[in-house]
Amino acid sequence: MKVKHPRLLKRWIRVKDEFADRGFDLRRFLMLAVRRLWIVILGAVTGALLFGVFSYVKQIIYAPEPIYRNDSLYHITFTQEEAKDYYNDYTWNDVLDTDAIAGIASEFMKDTDKNYIAASTTVPTMSDISLFHVYVDDPDPQKADDIQTALSLALSIFPQYISGMDSIEVMDRGSAQLLIRNTTIVRWTVAGAIIGVLASLFILAYVYIMDDTVRIAEDIRTAGGRCLGVLFKDKESPREEERLKEALNEAFSKAGEIRMIDPAGTAVSAETAGRIRAMLPDTIEFNTGNKDARVLLCVAAGSISISELKRFTSEGNTDIVFCDAPYKLHRIYYFYANRREKPVKPEE
Repeated sequence: MKVKHPRLLKRWIRVKDEFADRGFDLRRFLMLAVRRLWIVILGAVTGALLFGVFSYVKQIIYAPEPIYRNDSLYHITFTQEEAKDYYNDYTWNDVLDTDAIAGIASEFMKDTDKNYIAASTTVPTMSDISLFHVYVDDPDPQKADDIQTALSLALSIFPQYISGMDSIEVMDRGSAQLLIRNTTIVRWTVAGAIIGVLASLFILAYVYIMDDTVRIAEDIRTAGGRCLGVLFKDKESPREEERLKEALNEAFSKAGEIRMIDPAGTAVSAETAGRIRAMLPDTIEFNTGNKDARVLLCVAAGSISISELKRFTSEGNTDIVFCDAPYKLHRIYYFYANRREKPVKPEE
């Protein structure tokens, strides 16, 4: 079977193997994600807009018929205390659907049958056994008012046929009002924002896995090198430079010649190379062409991949200066703590 994109497949296999070696460094991921925070924000906004607009359009196109509700409050006068134990919102919802109330109410209305009245009538939860609301919901506000009127007449007659109850009177009677339905736009918008954030984090994780570029000093150790120190490109750090100078002198105290190599070619500026030279003893000669000279790699941040750097560190005990590092991002990774590997003294 012929592979259409062998280079892409080889790159994926190489990056996968490199990622398996270095693992998922959460601090490094967060540091790199800070630079791409706009992707997370864009994902949240895009998801919120898409889901919010979808919910809004759905509610407009498939909006149910408007419903009007007549809410009336009734008061019950009991003659027997034991009768109160029977009548609650559950029983009233059943009683209203019977012939004794819905059936009689339909006789008052003539053009509306019992089943229609029963379907449009609801008794909500009662906080007081002597008081209960009756909701009448209907697309026609006048019809809702008429059904409530018929129900009030039927309820006024109802105590005559049962024991323990003296009367049912209207305490508060209103007219039908448009019933505002709960909208789901806000919930859909929030859900879209969350999904957008998760999708953007997935994208960032994918980019993180596929990108093995040297970004921080820790990547040098992953490549098998020994980081002597860091030079920042956007901030002077006397303390860090002093530590780098001490590490350079300790590592190359007995070296007569040094070959300074930029693995990426021309990523390290001449100014940066001059700063590194100035930290070393004046007796050391640089780049004389002697292949046996001690090697000092100058690696600029973002200039080379970890896998490419490994080719230069394959012999082991490779000393590296990490150059042009972003100060803030570097400190984010190390939580503003000064960390560096102590250089191993070269063998006699």
